[in-house]
Amino acid sequence: MANFASSKNLGNGYPTPGPQRPDIQDIMNHAYFLTDGQWKEAKENNSYDYVIIGSGFCGYAFAKRILEKDKEAKILMVERGGFLLPTHFQNLGASYKKLVGPISETFPWSLSQSTMLEKAPYRVTQHGMLPYFGGRSFLWSAWCPQPEKVQVEKWSPVLFNSLTQKNGETSYFDDAIKLLHVHKSNVLPFSKNLKKLGLENNLDQLRLPEYGALQDIIHDLFAKKKDDFNSQSVTRAKLMKVEYASLACGDGENKGIDFNKFSTPTAILNLVDSTAFPTKNVDSDTEKRRKEGNNMYPNRLHILTECVVEEILNENNQAYGLLTSRGTIALNNAELILATGAMPPATLIQKSFNHESAGKHFTAHTISAITARVKKDKLSELTENGNLQMGAIYLPFFAENGQQFHIQLSIIHDPNPNKNQELAMRYMPDVVSTASPEQLKDSENYVILVCAILGELDIHNEEASFNANKDSDSTTGSLLRCNPSLKDKKTWDDMGKTTYNILDYLFDDPEYWYSDLNYYQECHVSGTDFLPERYGIQNSWVKKEERTRYPHVPAMVHEGSTLPIENNNVDSDNKKIEAVVNLDYQLINQGKPVSNLFITGASLWAQSGAWNPTLTMTAMALQLADKRIAAKEKQQPTSENTESTAILELIDQSKF
Repeated sequence: MANFASSKNLGNGYPTPGPQRPDIQDIMNHAYFLTDGQWKEAKENNSYDYVIIGSGFCGYAFAKRILEKDKEAKILMVERGGFLLPTHFQNLGASYKKLVGPISETFPWSLSQSTMLEKAPYRVTQHGMLPYFGGRSFLWSAWCPQPEKVQVEKWSPVLFNSLTQKNGETSYFDDAIKLLHVHKSNVLPFSKNLKKLGLENNLDQLRLPEYGALQDIIHDLFAKKKDDFNSQSVTRAKLMKVEYASLACGDGENKGIDFNKFSTPTAILNLVDSTAFPTKNVDSDTEKRRKEGNNMYPNRLHILTECVVEEILNENNQAYGLLTSRGTIALNNAELILATGAMPPATLIQKSFNHESAGKHFTAHTISAITARVKKDKLSELTENGNLQMGAIYLPFFAENGQQFHIQLSIIHDPNPNKNQELAMRYMPDVVSTASPEQLKDSENYVILVCAILGELDIHNEEASFNANKDSDSTTGSLLRCNPSLKDKKTWDDMGKTTYNILDYLFDDPEYWYSDLNYYQECHVSGTDFLPERYGIQNSWVKKEERTRYPHVPAMVHEGSTLPIENNNVDSDNKKIEAVVNLDYQLINQGKPVSNLFITGASLWAQSGAWNPTLTMTAMALQLADKRIAAKEKQQPTSENTESTAILELIDQSKF
């Protein structure tokens, strides 16, 4: 039986049956990505202006900006993985939650023994990478707070000001907010539309949740009591502000979809079609020029999946090729954009350039998790209307030691958890950190407060690094070491204590969820496998006196700082963090910039701060695109390989 898809001569069962075991990746290759045949021709004959490694937020933002502003640009986007999901898993239904976690992750590094042997409750592991088209964008929380100046004091003021200042009508942060479809949780698109139609009181009948009265009550309570709390904070941590959460959940605002978390797969596929060369009313010379070196004409964005970049070929501080699992890519005049997160680009640069400063630093957010519930009667302004009520509030703090942390507060009141299970999963502000079915059970008369507390690790910690090791595989040849310093441990402890402190202060006598993870941490701290007085209360609500002292979660998220950009960060000895990337986003190698290699993403961080990184790194990717467009407009790019290319053409023509 022949193995072919539907085509001009072969299809519809003629002359023989086609494939009987169709593969989703093969289908996507024929529909959107480069097939084996197309890729063979592309790598041998195509020419590109940019080669982007990565298909997540930064890769998408850079590609979109370039293609929309430079109408002649051609881009090759290289992704190491294949196709998994078309959109954010939360948009698809509750069953897809099973994809969250290690089952879908890879770990292209080795974790050091000293990190694994760190004593509880301070042992950490790092969440893995998502090696698929779209990267982490279809499994993220979608929280997008914008940092303020006081939160980025260790960053370059030149860089931060350039992101926040208006460039015409908008700033780069404004542009990133638009690109990611970010909205404040008190003005979500569907909520505004319902108010316009006078339907906000009919949400239960419409099978929609309410981001309204309950959220406002909790927000106003925090805001009203902020200064009083700060004046008597037991840990001396200070609440900086109270802010409705910024959520990237408006991706369906122009599509008739009420709550749709943003992800890049569909956005990138749409970009392929929307930015293609026009084919009507084009003169023959222009069409001929555009077709040269473009086997996918009229498309200007070509996507290659299941291709692992193993090495950047370079000489004299210029990248000239890529060794990949699918053959060698000659860059010629193309600029290379690394948009693969914080860790893979550091490994690639270490191995390709023997770069000693890459991976010298490592930061991330440690996590604590606290879930409380309060009787709804204590919130006197709350009226029962039968709605599933939700809210999301962002609470950034400065710890006494100067480190930052923040609480992602998700608020849920569910009067009918059995009925609303699917609905709740669909509309949760943070489905990775939310009330579980066990917690919602018997909580119909309560408001549940889910606190995901994220705290920054100190970039000056010499026990945290991502250095090259002797692994012969160039894509996994790094050793992650992260042993929290005394400063980090103090911050981590204060994260939990401060959260307990403010919940007790505002809500008098809340109950707290005691989880099996809390029990696990307590056992390890005590050096035993069994605590009889604690064993029986696992996964139940307890009073303040019985809550855990160790809400620490043994994991890190929002990794960064492996390739720090020029910054304003100095340690206690006034020693500055060495920049690996300059303010033009170029890699610095041996004291000089690599002419055509640019970095974007959280690897650039000068500090993790108290905010989720996606909005900021998207703004930076947009700025990088504008910088490259401006650079090309200033001077017509010339190829340093012109002579060698001409020689190859002569050799081909001579037909020896």
